[in-house]
Amino acid sequence: MCIRDSFVPFPLPALGKRFLGIAILSVALLMGILMAVQGSTQWENLLRFANATPFRLTDPLFERDISFYVFQLPLLYYLYGWILSALFLTLAGTAFVYFIRRSLTFIPPPTFHLLPADRSPRTCSSERTTNCSPDSTTAFKVS
Repeated sequence: MCIRDSFVPFPLPALGKRFLGIAILSVALLMGILMAVQGSTQWENLLRFANATPFRLTDPLFERDISFYVFQLPLLYYLYGWILSALFLTLAGTAFVYFIRRSLTFIPPPTFHLLPADRSPRTCSSERTTNCSPDSTTAFKVS
């Protein structure tokens, strides 16, 4: 019996590969349009970044010109969030496609075994020596 035969059937053959490809392309285009529309609201920050003028006043803590915090940092902060959200959406979409196509399966190794818990009584003392053995006859020196 094959491992794939034990899975619960998913209606992938009923959907067809052509429909799945069109659905993936449609969702990718929709997400691209939504990300572009959301990014188009940052035109003012882009203009400030491109036309920054130094204030000639230095921040005492980080020794940067104050104009960096006014003109450049808002756009950099926005780009960081935009790229992070794009990466997260890409990860979620890729995981979903792998799940739908059954391209990713977890098969545990055949040598994996769970051992029963150790029930032997142990006595431990900690005074420059660690004495933790079932019969308290072996002591290990701890430096």
